[in-house]
Amino acid sequence: MENQLRVWLKPRADKIAISKKQGSSTHLGAILRSTIKDPDAVIAARDGYLVPLSHIGTLIDTFNPDIHNWDPGLEAVGRMKQKIVQDQLSAKIEVAQALEAPYDSLKDYEETWRLDPHQVEAVAAMTVPSLVGMALFDEQGAGKTVCALTTFHILRLRDIVSHLLVVAPKSVLSVWKDEITKFFKNRYEVKTVVGKGTRPIDILQREVDILLISYETAIRTYSILQGLISTKGRDFMLVVDESYYIKNPIAQRSQAVAKLRQHCKRAYVLCGAPAPNSPSDIVHQMDVADAGSTFSGVSIPDDKDSAASVVQIALGLSAIYLRRLKEEVLPELPAKSIKRTFVQLQPIQATIYEDAVKELIVDVRQVEDIYFPKHLNEFMARKWALLQICSNPVGLDPMYTEVPAKLLAIDQIVEKIVKEQGHKIIIWSFFRHSLQAIFDRYKYLGAVRIDGSIDSLDERHLSIHRFQEDPSTKVFVGNPAAAGAGITLTAASNAIYESFSNQPAHYLQSVDRIHRRGQQNPVASYVLLSQQTIEGREFNRFLEKERRGHDIFSKRPADPITKEGFLKDLLVP
Repeated sequence: MENQLRVWLKPRADKIAISKKQGSSTHLGAILRSTIKDPDAVIAARDGYLVPLSHIGTLIDTFNPDIHNWDPGLEAVGRMKQKIVQDQLSAKIEVAQALEAPYDSLKDYEETWRLDPHQVEAVAAMTVPSLVGMALFDEQGAGKTVCALTTFHILRLRDIVSHLLVVAPKSVLSVWKDEITKFFKNRYEVKTVVGKGTRPIDILQREVDILLISYETAIRTYSILQGLISTKGRDFMLVVDESYYIKNPIAQRSQAVAKLRQHCKRAYVLCGAPAPNSPSDIVHQMDVADAGSTFSGVSIPDDKDSAASVVQIALGLSAIYLRRLKEEVLPELPAKSIKRTFVQLQPIQATIYEDAVKELIVDVRQVEDIYFPKHLNEFMARKWALLQICSNPVGLDPMYTEVPAKLLAIDQIVEKIVKEQGHKIIIWSFFRHSLQAIFDRYKYLGAVRIDGSIDSLDERHLSIHRFQEDPSTKVFVGNPAAAGAGITLTAASNAIYESFSNQPAHYLQSVDRIHRRGQQNPVASYVLLSQQTIEGREFNRFLEKERRGHDIFSKRPADPITKEGFLKDLLVP
């Protein structure tokens, strides 16, 4: 087969172009697919075929092709990607063996007694020798942070890695620091870089063992971090917490984390709800975890049905991940329930809502079906405003002076749970004016809060500590987007949802702040829903996505938004 192939560099960095040498009668497509043994990886092109860059080593070694317009560094990159894929295939076998006998795999670690059995299994898998990276998708509250820290400790003892870099939402960095202190005492030097006022260069130039940074910090300090990680003799292990934050590959934080991953020896992504919207959300998270091994050469179709199937097949064939639900690994955890509480809007509040929804319905009906997608963003924003009116219209109408219906409903629940029963309670809301009104209303009960207005990590940490430890702090007020991930609020077993965001992940994460390890009582979520509004349908949609979340790789894609469906939501019976 020598010299039967012509290879050249194309603009697409992840593919190389192959054509038959002029005059050759070789059945090129059949040969390529037979050699690569991955039919879906070979894509027919006008002049020949496109083949994943990670297969360049196989092609060159097998065919000794003519190479034209070639970047000498391209082959090195391709061979590196090929080695990563091969290492992950070996690691997949090692992980399976480790899961069969996890305690044998960790026989050199004398503190397995500190871990639950399911955590021992995770750490055994995460520390196998040939692993490049993996995903730990255990449900929220199952102890993923401890697994990651133990993995670092063991790999450090084995001289496989030397440093740990954790990238996480700003709201959970203090939790990581607490866990490190609890787990390691003063064994490792830990530094946190977060906030616009922080001079990262001052901290990063110091000698540290564990570095904690926020996603925002990863964006603005990438060049400094790259230099730090690339320093000779430093083998970094990367942990990306709440990795659904990087599900969109073109987002700045996703690109910053992906660049950092290139310089780290190993990587682990942690998330309890990694794909609340679509199976495709998982792709970039896995790319960061295993340096592109799982989806190497896999083209994700634009069609959602086809995309879901392709993603599932790739995950089943190549991905290394663990996904365990709390009911499996923490069977002793008390049950959780959802208590829908329907409220009647206040008179003026109802009038504002009715006027807004009627106006929106008229405008939607006037748009022809073919043009509806072009106006969808505008209509979705106005639909979102309807939810804000159900919460507190003052954000849209500064002249609004009524006490919103949901505040009155919260009064009744607080009276029962806090005043009569003496328990603590969490109140979740998404809207700024609502959060402020709730906080002001319950200051007399020692209310603390975490939302977008609280920038200081120390202040956030103090709020959590007070709620967990101070008997006089009865109420925690939070925005699920800012406080719904990574923290423990088990001092309460009751939570009120005054409103929720349009991101299911925020809701799914916040539910488990109280339903997690350490909770001794049955957990109840009181969801306030305004009667005769769109809130009921919106919440049902959230629950459907939660059900999908239990099977992260569900074949059922999200239904497209149509004009008919949009109007059906607005026309509440």
